Amino acid sequence: MLPLPLSGGPGVPLLAGRRSTAGLMAASAGAFLDHRRGRHDVMFLKENAELLNIAECTGLGRAAALARPYRRLLADLPGFFALFPQYYRFLLSIASDAEAMGLPPGAARGIAVEVARRGLAEGEISDLHRMEARRLCARHEVEVLAQDTTLEERVLRFMTRHAAFAVPNRKAAYDLTHFVFYFSEYGRQPPDLPAAVEKSLLNTGLIAFLEEDVDLISEVCIALRYMGCTPPPAWEDFVTAELADFTITTEEADETGALGDDYHPWLVANWHQAVAGRPAFAGRARPGRLVFRRRAARRGALVELTELLMAMSCARRLSVGALMEAAPALLTDRSRNVLASAARSTPQFDEFITGFCYRGQVQEGKA
Repeated sequence: MLPLPLSGGPGVPLLAGRRSTAGLMAASAGAFLDHRRGRHDVMFLKENAELLNIAECTGLGRAAALARPYRRLLADLPGFFALFPQYYRFLLSIASDAEAMGLPPGAARGIAVEVARRGLAEGEISDLHRMEARRLCARHEVEVLAQDTTLEERVLRFMTRHAAFAVPNRKAAYDLTHFVFYFSEYGRQPPDLPAAVEKSLLNTGLIAFLEEDVDLISEVCIALRYMGCTPPPAWEDFVTAELADFTITTEEADETGALGDDYHPWLVANWHQAVAGRPAFAGRARPGRLVFRRRAARRGALVELTELLMAMSCARRLSVGALMEAAPALLTDRSRNVLASAARSTPQFDEFITGFCYRGQVQEGKA
């Protein structure tokens, strides 16, 4: 765990114990459904799809108290689909998980059949979305993208380029974790992925740890667990500690109705807690427009290390040895502590720092 104080603040305590799980999840569902965003906003669909997905795949949402609020939305989904077919992946995810949690079946398969009939998955421009569309439809025995016979091959080629994940790239990092989620059916089956994928996840996790990015490191730890691997304890302890920094308040919307908060890292960190067998979604919240906030982002070790790398590169004296030798004297105390914790967290660090230093240009099989 980081040898650094990560203090909590006033607000709702989130680590009070498992007994509060159903209540806080139900309060979140009520907020996501009725208070945070209008139904015309795609973020309304995204937030509800994410909450339901986590509730269903962890088993935390089997309580009737969570499923009941979604009965009305489930009945409305065919109408949503008629108006917003471009959001079919969110709609199909919501319907599939709500039905898996005990609501009446039928809407999800109906949407999947229509997605296949209209060829909507063929309009996706990324392999990530193609994989998601194929997985969601397959849950209802509906096949899409049958002609794309090399999709998994392309995805695996991307996932196994582990040296590339030693370089900060948020889009690639989140694609990597989500591909593991899809191959493992969100923890329901062993994904049978090459060992190089674990290296890719460890490199991605080290980037997230150096940046103190609780959202990304939570996803990395979940993906490692879905692969049957044990994440570095320091990373999982970091997620637990960071949860103490979140507060949940009930706030009225201002005249703009805009809402930009930290709901996603809060949601994903709690998902990690559930997967890791730690207290998740603990605490209480009043009904209403819940807003999730945490401390402002710090200038992290990753930024300082990158600036040092740039300076050494300009001076034409860049090497792994020179970088690590200069770091203790030139980084701030906090960043120095974070870097030391990262180095201790996993044997992958030596290979990672080489890839980081040389921008992923590392020969396969060499550190």
